[in-house]
This record gives sequence, structure tokens and C-alpha cells, in this order.
Amino acid sequence: MNAPDSVARVSRVEFELARFEVMGDRCQVQGRWSGVRGRRFMRPALTAVVDGRLVRLLADLADKPWTAEDGQPWQATFPYTLERAELQEAELTVAPDVTITLPAPQRPARAAARKKSSSRRADAAPQPGLRRAGGGSRVSADEPFDQVDRPRRQSRGSDLGGGGDEADALTRELAELRKAHSRLRHQLDRLEADKAQTAQRLDQMSRRLRQVTHEREEAKVARDRIAADLEAVQRERREVVAERDAARGERDQMARERESAQRAHDELLQKTHAARVARDRPVSVRWVRWR
Repeated sequence: MNAPDSVARVSRVEFELARFEVMGDRCQVQGRWSGVRGRRFMRPALTAVVDGRLVRLLADLADKPWTAEDGQPWQATFPYTLERAELQEAELTVAPDVTITLPAPQRPARAAARKKSSSRRADAAPQPGLRRAGGGSRVSADEPFDQVDRPRRQSRGSDLGGGGDEADALTRELAELRKAHSRLRHQLDRLEADKAQTAQRLDQMSRRLRQVTHEREEAKVARDRIAADLEAVQRERREVVAERDAARGERDQMARERESAQRAHDELLQKTHAARVARDRPVSVRWVRWR
């Protein structure tokens, strides 16, 4: 399918559809993006209406990564095993806020018939359902898919007439899809809350780690300062011990000198006493003889 004039816009993002075709067991989308600078695409998803049922297909990993550059060719291939099923409408989602509505795809054997039917559908008034690309249509990812498809399902159920059972089945399937959407939304909200709590805990742990690192650096500085003070005290202690030992040596030397002087003094006293005794003895003898 070559449709260079088929352009879909979402906000400032535009997608020029070049090919949307079902080939055997594959469904391929080709085109060019613009206004996607700085955006990161996730794994493309194709949500399609097949025989009145919603089908979600994920892109084949063979085309990974699906990075889009302005004006450059881009493609995504989806596995398609519903050979006899009729793919009526589809939406291409490449980011949480980028969903593009695609026209019905072509099959190689029915290219001519599709071209004629598509021209007739272009002249007819648009029906409720998935909005088609082109004409500057804007699609928001915030609007649930079931809300977009609700008018089409209601009109389809009213057109069936006698097919009330099929309409009831579609209604039940729609209710299940709504429940699944609500459940997934709650899970996403819970994951977002857990992510926020985890980020907060990581921030607290980071601040605590920085505080502990700062305290460790301060403790290291204090330890080095204490070690330096201890080394100075030990050095002073060694100096005091050396001075004490020197003082003890001087004291012992003075004690020895004092004892030597005391002995010399005692000897001098003894010699003086002996000299006095020797001097006084002859005088006494002479006095006795004279009498």
C-alpha cells in the first residue's frame, strides 16, 4: 500500500504512512516520522479490530531497535496468524503519548479491490470506531481504546438485528477489557508509587551515605590528629625520662662526693684530736715533777 498523502498527527508528531499490508503471517507498517527528535520509542503495538474483536499485536523483534529519525524510513513487522480474519481498523502505538490511527491494511491478492473500496469509503461519511489517519487527525493516548470503539460496537450491535447473542458476547468482552484496563491502570499506579518510594529511599540512602562518608573523613582526621598528639606525648615522655635519669646520675654523684667529704672531715677531726692529746700530755708531766 502506497499512500504518501496519508499523514497522521499526534500533537507535533506526524507519521506519513507509506505501507500497511498483510502478507501471509505478517503485517507490516512502513512510513516516515517527523517531530520525533528527542523521543524514545517503545516496542510498537498494533491494536486492531479483527472480525469485530479487539486484537493486540506486538512488533517482531527482528526490526529492533525501532528508533525513529525525522524523515527517515521506519518500519515495524507484526506477527499475523488470523489468515481468514478480516482486519478492519488498527491503531499503532509507539510511545505512551503517541498513538496513530491507521486505515485498513491491504492484502497482495486484493490490492485493486481495496483501492476501489477505500476510495468509496473516503467519499462516504465516517462511521464511529477507530479514527482514521489523515486530515490532521489528533489521537491522544490518554483516551481509553474502549471509549473510542464504544459507538462502533453499539451501532454494530443495533445493525445485527437478530444477532443479539453476538452483541451480548461483544458487550461481555468489552466489559472484560474494561476490567483488564482498570486492573492494569491500578497496577501501573502502584508501580509508579513503588517507584517514587524507591527513589525516595534511594535519595535518603544517598544522603546517609554522604553523611557517613563525611563523618568517616572527620573521624580519620581526628584519628590522625590524636596519633600526632600521642606521638608528641611519647616524645616528651622520653625526654622527661632521659632528664630524670640524668638527674638521678647527678644526685648519686653528689651523694658519693658528700660521703667522701664526710670521711675526709672525720679523718681530719681524728687527727686534730690526736694532736691536741699529744700536745697536752707533756705539760701535765712537767707540772707534776715541779711540785
